[in-house]
Order: sequence, then C-alpha cells, then structure tokens
Amino acid sequence: MQFDPHLQLNQMVVICVLNFVCATLCTLYMN
Repeated sequence: MQFDPHLQLNQMVVICVLNFVCATLCTLYMN
C-alpha cells in the first residue's frame, strides 16, 4: 500500500464538512 497524502487530505476535508453540516443542523433544530 502506497501512502497518498492527497487522498488522506480529501478524507479529512470531507469529515470536517460533514461535522460542520451536522453541527449547523443541530443548532437549527435546537432553536
């Protein structure tokens, strides 16, 4: 298995975006 930093970076970005969207939805539902 060859290490691919670009793929790892994309995975981190996707997780960050999903967390941000989830937090936004949670905040909207709380109000």
